Amino acid sequence: MKVSIEPLSPVQTKISIEIPADRVQVGLERAYQRYQSQVQLKGFRAGRVPRRVIERRFGEQITSEVGSALVEESLPKAIQEHGLAAVSQPQIVTERLAGGSPFRYSVTVETKPEVPHVAYEGLTVDKTIAPVTEQAVDDTLARLADSLAQLHPITDRDHVEAGDVVRLDYRAEREGRPLAGLEGSGRLFEMGKETLLPGFQEEIIGAQKGHRLSFSLPLPQAPQAGADTPPDALRADFQVTIHDIARKEVPRRTTNSRKTTANATRWKSCARSCARIWSARRSAGPSSRWRATWWGRCSAAIRSRCRPA
Repeated sequence: MKVSIEPLSPVQTKISIEIPADRVQVGLERAYQRYQSQVQLKGFRAGRVPRRVIERRFGEQITSEVGSALVEESLPKAIQEHGLAAVSQPQIVTERLAGGSPFRYSVTVETKPEVPHVAYEGLTVDKTIAPVTEQAVDDTLARLADSLAQLHPITDRDHVEAGDVVRLDYRAEREGRPLAGLEGSGRLFEMGKETLLPGFQEEIIGAQKGHRLSFSLPLPQAPQAGADTPPDALRADFQVTIHDIARKEVPRRTTNSRKTTANATRWKSCARSCARIWSARRSAGPSSRWRATWWGRCSAAIRSRCRPA
């Protein structure tokens, strides 16, 4: 087997392989013998189908199978012998396989680049510690509380007010054709925070539940529109149906909020420590002794380092 290596780039290599003709012929003979012993054709006894009939009926299939088998056999050997660290699926281009002739194919594969040794021992780096301000803590707690908010239906009124969460369907058209990105069903909008276009919420506030609204809003100026384009030419006609009105209730923050958050972080850190102990002991091999003491070690770590504040 002849193998040539051609680097195409620092991370890509082309491998050209040639299989000798005698090895190709052996593969073809074995394939034809296997087909002769297994194929059943009308008019011939099992195992007695002539070679010329097999070649005529299954020649292309046998050639393809033998070529694939030769590639699967020779490619891993070539990669291993030349010390290539392939990191991608190979792209294979083959020539036509024929008996009595060598079989050639080429492979393009991505490989690990050669990284020169860098003397990093003794280098010093500055450790950057991100400061945690009171404002950052308050903002994080506010986002956490907002993520745990619950919606309660409003029953004492039937019209939308600022701060309400409204479930609605909406559809926008321009000249009778729907506008992409301006259509939704069962969407939740919090009045005062979310809006589709300027003026959208102003049309919703004050509307009654169960009613269908129709209004028109100006669209943002398109880049391809000229400066002399009339503003009224870029408008969207909305059809909005209001289904439900709800009030968002955010969990009340107490003096223990920060302490609870800090305790949760401390317990997660302890869990990671116990997982590292488990992984290290497990890699050392099975041992009933460390299994018996593992929970004791984790309990001690919890008592000493993970005690709630």
